[in-house]
Amino acid sequence: MVTICSVCGRESRIGFNHKECNNLTFLDGHIYAFAYEGIIKSLIMDVKFKYQFAVIETFSKILSDYLTFYRFDDSWTISFVPMSGKRFLERGFNQGELLAKQIANLQLKKCCGFLKKINRTHSQVGLGGNDRRLNLLNAFIAKPKMHIPENIILVDDVFTTGTTLNECAKVLKENGAKKVVGLTIARSIK
Repeated sequence: MVTICSVCGRESRIGFNHKECNNLTFLDGHIYAFAYEGIIKSLIMDVKFKYQFAVIETFSKILSDYLTFYRFDDSWTISFVPMSGKRFLERGFNQGELLAKQIANLQLKKCCGFLKKINRTHSQVGLGGNDRRLNLLNAFIAKPKMHIPENIILVDDVFTTGTTLNECAKVLKENGAKKVVGLTIARSIK
């Protein structure tokens, strides 16, 4: 099992960033199960657009096994990347939230949505790194009156450039989190 730094893409210990990369991101690391290509990409698209929810159960078991392998203890709370209210109404579900809740259930951990997406952004598909950052700039806020725990596992379906997870981690850390690790089904490997 090989894990890589969320910043530089080189191999890293247990999914955490290299010390020299930590000042370049708000994420403390990233763990993923698959490369975002082939059948995995198709299965993720089937969840989003063809409502194939059984796939979420399989992915959640795999990701839960990763958390067990890396020994994330009870001090970690599971959360997820929110989507805009309008996008949620269009789709009817947030695949990251479904995944996070199933992982939390398997791990016997708390799962809570600490963030709210306040700006409806353009789709990130096809955008380069800088355009992705601009698209998501100030798109997330912490929900009012929520206690943000110190250690958060932030779940999403795909890590492309890391912009979404990084923006969410920034808000979480501005509101009390000390460590935020991204957990995704897949990562785009360039």
